[in-house]
Amino acid sequence: MSANQEKVARNLKNWLRRENSEYRKIICSFFETQESDGRVLKGKMHGYCEKNKCTHFVTYFSQLTNSTIQQGKIFEENKYGYVNLADDVKDMIVDFYKNVSNNNANNSAKNVNDLDKKCEDIHSKSSDDMEKSEAIALLRQKNYIVHSSVTFASTNASSGEF
Repeated sequence: MSANQEKVARNLKNWLRRENSEYRKIICSFFETQESDGRVLKGKMHGYCEKNKCTHFVTYFSQLTNSTIQQGKIFEENKYGYVNLADDVKDMIVDFYKNVSNNNANNSAKNVNDLDKKCEDIHSKSSDDMEKSEAIALLRQKNYIVHSSVTFASTNASSGEF
C-alpha cells in the first residue's frame, strides 16, 4: 500500500464516522454533481458544497488534490476545470461513497471494518518483511515526525543481526 493510499484509507474511516465532516461532503459532492457522461466540474462541486454548508471548500479541495498533505490525494483537476478521482485510490473512494449513501446505521460499523481490512496488510507484516518506505509511512500514520535523513535496518537472513 502506498503512503497516499494509507493516508486516504485512514482518513476515510474517520470521515465515515463523522457525518458533518467537510471532507466527507466534498467527496460526496464529486458523485452528486457527476454529469451523465461521468465528468465532474469543480465549480459544480463548489456550488453543491456551499448549499450543504461546507464553508472551507477551496482550502479542503486544495488539500485533497495534493499528495503531500496529511489527508492524502483523492482528486486530480485538469486545466478545463474537470475533476477526476486519483487512480490509486479510486476504488476506496467509490466504496466510501457507497457506504455513505447507505443510510443503514447497522452497516456503518461493518463499513468501517471493511475499510480497516484494506489498511491491514502493512500492519500484519513482520518487521523483517517491511520495506523502508512502508516503515516511514507507518511512523507518519502514528504521527511521528520523520525527517528526510532516515536509516533503516532489517535482519540479515543468515546471521540474524541487523
